[in-house]
Amino acid sequence: MNRSLSIALALVVSAVSADAFAADGISVKFKNNSSLTITNLYLTPANESQWGPDQLGDGDTDTIEPGSEFTLSKIAPSVYDIKLVDEDGDDCVAGGIKLSESETVTLTDELLVGCQVASAEAEIEAEEQEG
Repeated sequence: MNRSLSIALALVVSAVSADAFAADGISVKFKNNSSLTITNLYLTPANESQWGPDQLGDGDTDTIEPGSEFTLSKIAPSVYDIKLVDEDGDDCVAGGIKLSESETVTLTDELLVGCQVASAEAEIEAEEQEG
């Protein structure tokens, strides 16, 4: 994972509650301030090889439209990898994101484009190392 990308995403994650360690977990709100619709959102514990299920659901209308929000609830505090897919099918993968309090992740065009470029570069690098 591109270290600068992880740092950039971590910087846009802002704590909204210091008393978020409720017994049922924390909440993570994804606020889409970009011009792109987010069609898929995956979350997995850091360094796992398999992504969990699409947190948005599997219907055509299960998306995060520009200007809207989506909240994941009852997430165990931990370090996660997050994968977003936009309406064009572009992936944005950010790894090693520590979620320890209820958080808001604000998605912007700049963040998504930077993340997509870094994700593509990391994928190319991984393929070159394998081959």
